[in-house]
Amino acid sequence: MTDLKTVTGWLLLAGWLLWALIMISWSGVATAEEGKNRISLGWMGFNDTATTSDVSFSGDGYSVPLSISRYQSGWQVGLSSAYLIQSDGVGRVSGPGDLRLSVGRDLNEDWTITYQHKFATADEAAGFSTGADDNDLAVDYFRFIGSRSSLITSLGYKWVGKGQRTDRQNGGYVSAGLSWLVLAGFNLTGSIDFNQSTYSTSPDVTTLTLFGSHQLRDGWSVGWFVSRDSDDIFAGGTNVSVAF
Repeated sequence: MTDLKTVTGWLLLAGWLLWALIMISWSGVATAEEGKNRISLGWMGFNDTATTSDVSFSGDGYSVPLSISRYQSGWQVGLSSAYLIQSDGVGRVSGPGDLRLSVGRDLNEDWTITYQHKFATADEAAGFSTGADDNDLAVDYFRFIGSRSSLITSLGYKWVGKGQRTDRQNGGYVSAGLSWLVLAGFNLTGSIDFNQSTYSTSPDVTTLTLFGSHQLRDGWSVGWFVSRDSDDIFAGGTNVSVAF
């Protein structure tokens, strides 16, 4: 079976950043509600035909992310993980991903700062974890532009643990998106993201993503996304969440 360790690391990084952006994009129609919890369950798929300096890979990956968060007095705390499946056409590996803890604080109506810690709880031998904890700090900016659109930006930096690998390195990322209220309760968001590679042997990646989200009754919301990046990874997914 093709060595999945490096490729899986890239896919997981890209997947979690994409899912984080979905959460941000939904804030226009599913804002955090004071004193309430929110549970989100999704499905995400990848098709990767990338060739880099150290590996050539063609295959599929799938992720079922689950997260729970609570918003209280300007603070948001969340836990998230995912069940991961990856195949290269010859064999298949699956199992739970790493556990992530995030703590966010609203600085004012527009700015939020978020810290995230990744616990290396997944199976390193299967390629689902680097075997080392990571830390991530991001500053997000959200502002309405008129009555039907909003600007979403994020600037962050990741400090990575090397584990058994010597080619891991720290890296930054930046994203910018515009969201439009197309119909009552339905938002459409487009974003462009740049991520410095956390592997010295792989290139930096730029990603274009299109999101859609719809606020339903009684705290329920649904959404979807499609994306393509400069490393020829195509991804898509859907999500449902509820506040209670």
